[in-house]
Amino acid sequence: MPIASLNTSGEIKIPQNILERLHLRAGDKIELDVARDGTVRLWPKRRKVAEVRGLLAGKTRVSATVEEMDAAVAEGFRTGQL
Repeated sequence: MPIASLNTSGEIKIPQNILERLHLRAGDKIELDVARDGTVRLWPKRRKVAEVRGLLAGKTRVSATVEEMDAAVAEGFRTGQL
């Protein structure tokens, strides 16, 4: 079982293999829940579609068909990148 470290300022260093499994990167948010028995659950805080709307507007010259976008999204889910 992986073990996390707690530093003097209360920050937790999560082991790399856990970060990779949850697809977390620096700056990502996580949600925490503490049960009555002290068990702590954490999971990635996912952005809502409305939060990322327009994020890439004007930053790309590539256009894609709906079919190409669907294929890219399916590939992302298949490889665990989404």
